[in-house]
Amino acid sequence: MSKSRSNNKEKGKSKGKGGSKSTSKSNPGKHGFPVLAYITSHPLTLSCTLRIQHHEPRKQVTLMLRTCVSLHGADDSNEEQAFVLQYDADNLLYNTSNDAATAFHPSDRLDTIVRNGNGDHTHIKTLALHLKRPTPLWCPDMDTLLPKSEPRHVELFNELVQLAKATTVRLVFDHSWLSLEQKVPIERIVKGKETLAGFPVADYYSRFYRRADWTVFAPAAEPSNKRIRRVSSPPSTPPPYKRQAIDPLYAGSPTEVATSPSLPCPKLTAHETDCQPHAITAAVQRLLPSTLKQILPEVLPSVLPSLLPTLFALPQSFTSDAYTSDLASTSTPSPKKISHIIPDTPPNYSRTLTSALTQPHLNLTPLAQSLLPHLLAHMIPQLSKMHNSSIKKWTDNAALDFAEDAEQARLELQHLVDEGIGEVVKQSGYVLEELRGQVVDVGREAAEAVGEDVEREVERRGLEAVRKIRWEVDAMKKEVDMNGVALRGSRRWGRGKGGCYSVGSRKIG
Repeated sequence: MSKSRSNNKEKGKSKGKGGSKSTSKSNPGKHGFPVLAYITSHPLTLSCTLRIQHHEPRKQVTLMLRTCVSLHGADDSNEEQAFVLQYDADNLLYNTSNDAATAFHPSDRLDTIVRNGNGDHTHIKTLALHLKRPTPLWCPDMDTLLPKSEPRHVELFNELVQLAKATTVRLVFDHSWLSLEQKVPIERIVKGKETLAGFPVADYYSRFYRRADWTVFAPAAEPSNKRIRRVSSPPSTPPPYKRQAIDPLYAGSPTEVATSPSLPCPKLTAHETDCQPHAITAAVQRLLPSTLKQILPEVLPSVLPSLLPTLFALPQSFTSDAYTSDLASTSTPSPKKISHIIPDTPPNYSRTLTSALTQPHLNLTPLAQSLLPHLLAHMIPQLSKMHNSSIKKWTDNAALDFAEDAEQARLELQHLVDEGIGEVVKQSGYVLEELRGQVVDVGREAAEAVGEDVEREVERRGLEAVRKIRWEVDAMKKEVDMNGVALRGSRRWGRGKGGCYSVGSRKIG
């Protein structure tokens, strides 16, 4: 099976928004080429890329749709987290279609997915995927998946949830992004005449993501620009979960008979009920900081004036000499004591704390002296955690990039091997055909040469036979002539009747 090598290699190496690899206008990134995702009559706001994983001999095809959203509680709040939806070929119904995009699409959105970038929309196609069940997805390994509190993040998060729940998804893309290797699995999916299976993507994605489905998402509140009202006590129940209304993809005809909505699955309802306490806790953790930011400015001015004098007032027994003499002996904890209080404290942090408390230029009040060890005791684990988290994050990012590069190199090597085998088979066919032609030509020439030799030999033998026959004939003629002469010499001539000479009777012995 010969394949021509595509020039569309995934060379995107620079980081884009959400930590994804950028996609140039000539070559797709390692995460695939850009597409527009539809679950209604309008495209989703999410920026999506499509990657086609396939293996021709094993008849395995999987479409990996990748997008990014901002999550609450992520290690790096400035980066978006990646989600990958897995559309396996064995989860697709046979009415999958790949047609030209005839419906209305925003031109500004189409300009973001075309390859040439010159506004040419002639190669725009729509791939309609009808699923047997909601697709699985690969998500970050976090306890709770909640969006940030900003309305735009909540809107994108809700779109991601609806996309994960959908059983009909339409992908609009520029057909010129597809290489020769990628067009074959798409045609197989559209024709639906073969029994296809999913590509084993778990071997790669399970190292960096967690496999789940749409039920893993915690409910997000509906985006709102209203200011949160001041409340005297925290609410007993969380705000009702709302999602944006979604228009149907195609409006029904006026004569269509209305049907009753399908009842929810009891197992699904029970699962959502079990997840409510966890979701409520996560929602409170997400909304509490913004609520406190609005309540505290109104409460603190009335509380702090009466509270601060009692906190910062010097006691009557306080003297600067006693404070200076007791500073290093009584108030300064030793590194051993710090390590005992905080078992996970690194030695360098303990030395830093001891050095900070024993500096001679520090002139602290009793309140500061009493608070400083506790503040440092709380700050050191946090700094250590932030330090370790940063190292882990960059290590994971480096490992992810390395694994993606290795996987891409493996796929390219596999394509090269397949292409090499196909090229060898093709070239061997050419060589065999050429040898067959040469053998035929040599055989024809040999036959012609042998035929000429045979003809000459036959002609020579024929001439010899003719000469021999002629010689024998001549010899026989001579013998006949000699016999005739002998016969004529032995006859007796006599006169017959009438005076004529005639042959007389011969006397024998």
